[in-house]
Amino acid sequence: MTTLDLVLNKLLYSKNTQKYAVVFAAAHARMILDLKVISMTYDRCLAV
Repeated sequence: MTTLDLVLNKLLYSKNTQKYAVVFAAAHARMILDLKVISMTYDRCLAV
């Protein structure tokens, strides 16, 4: 479990659950997307 996951869990179980859940789900999805783009770009560079 990463630090981000721990932070997410703490916030998700806090009082403002829904507000934080939406914000952090979006941030989390964006981070995963960025990682995919980076790895795809990296693969392309290796393929050349």
